Amino acid sequence: MCIRDSILGVRRAVFSNESGVGNAPMYHGQSQSSKGTDEGLVAMLGPLLDTVLVCSITGLIIIISGVYQVPELNGIVLTLEAFRILFFGLGDVLLLIMVFVFGISTLLTYSYYGVKCFGYLTHPQWGKLYNYFYIGSIVLSAIVTVEVVIGIIDLAFALMCIPNMIAILYLAPHVKKEMQSRKWI
Repeated sequence: MCIRDSILGVRRAVFSNESGVGNAPMYHGQSQSSKGTDEGLVAMLGPLLDTVLVCSITGLIIIISGVYQVPELNGIVLTLEAFRILFFGLGDVLLLIMVFVFGISTLLTYSYYGVKCFGYLTHPQWGKLYNYFYIGSIVLSAIVTVEVVIGIIDLAFALMCIPNMIAILYLAPHVKKEMQSRKWI
């Protein structure tokens, strides 16, 4: 059971901050930095802020509130109860705002990713056609069970990781060379 929970935790962490998936270069590639390593250093802030700051604070809120001791609670319900206890009735609203912002930003970001990728694989002007598929997938996700949606997301992330890991291994010597040539202040 412990290994299964660990694997689930890693899958949710990858979804949370996209480390190693290969999405980040799509928006960091739009940067006007003269060296790719400069933007790479900026890109490392994302997982740091998300995982260390946001997830750690949420975990601390759950621990401080003591709701982790209630066996029936898990996932979002556990987090909701922790926020209710510690934020004196405003926890519901605060968590709703945070989930709304996360949801909207995720929807917009994945639309951008899809348009860019589909445009790259076909023709740049055709990239916008991806949005029709994307809207259909949102509707489908609202109809099927959460388990099916999470399974599809996990599969998609695994399929994105494979070519990304190959590219990382291929480009590692180039990145190392550029990092060694940098003049550190």
